[in-house]
Amino acid sequence: MTKPIQLAATIDGASTRKDGSMGLRLTTQELTSEQKVALMEYTNKFGWFLFKPSETSFTDEELPTDDPEAPKTLSQRLRAVIYLYGRDVKGIPADDKDRHKEFYRIQMEKLIESFKGLLPPQ
Repeated sequence: MTKPIQLAATIDGASTRKDGSMGLRLTTQELTSEQKVALMEYTNKFGWFLFKPSETSFTDEELPTDDPEAPKTLSQRLRAVIYLYGRDVKGIPADDKDRHKEFYRIQMEKLIESFKGLLPPQ
């Protein structure tokens, strides 16, 4: 497991995203070569972001010890959206697992057929 690093930085900007997440722009102070390498290794990795508006570093007690929840895979996100569509638009009760399972199967078949229709003739 890679070691966490602490860097002095300023949050220069934040913007909201469609999915409710936020994009952040940070500017660090001058970094050592080791810190630069660590940041490059962390690019596109999922982990904790901690910010403390002060001159002091985080204490060990302030640092999280558990792993953050990993982002959902694309297939997990699609399943969740189909579930919400079935519940909120089609009125399938949240606790009716059998109907949700069948609704998911039907929607996936429609999606598969839709993409198959876009393929050139063989």
